[in-house]
Amino acid sequence: MAKFLCYRKDYLTQKLAFMRIHRQIPTIGTEYTKPKTRALQAIPIYIPTGLKAFQRLKSMACNVTSALLGYKEAQQGNDDAVPGGFSVCIVWDKVPGESLSDEYFWSLDRDARDDIRREFRRVNEFVITLLSVILELTY
Repeated sequence: MAKFLCYRKDYLTQKLAFMRIHRQIPTIGTEYTKPKTRALQAIPIYIPTGLKAFQRLKSMACNVTSALLGYKEAQQGNDDAVPGGFSVCIVWDKVPGESLSDEYFWSLDRDARDDIRREFRRVNEFVITLLSVILELTY
């Protein structure tokens, strides 16, 4: 799996999205065997949990998570690591704002940290409610 930060081609300072690529890799020790041998390991369809979550949240019009911008499911070609194996690319929106690292959070004053805590609590309660609805629909 690889994760990339995507920028606009004509405006390189604007971060737009994240892209994650999931590709099946060969079993250890078979990396340099013939493609026909590696093809025997192929799992042609794989749907990452993150993609399932994005799809479900999008279908429920969830507004507290990043938006799923697109995805592509494919199979690897004959010259790839595992011929016939899965290849999934997912692209989602990068929400505006600063990443909330420990260093950044603790550099803020108490009022700002409390505002962040309140917002996390509000969103967490919403997500818990949303998850309970998802579970009811699933079972």
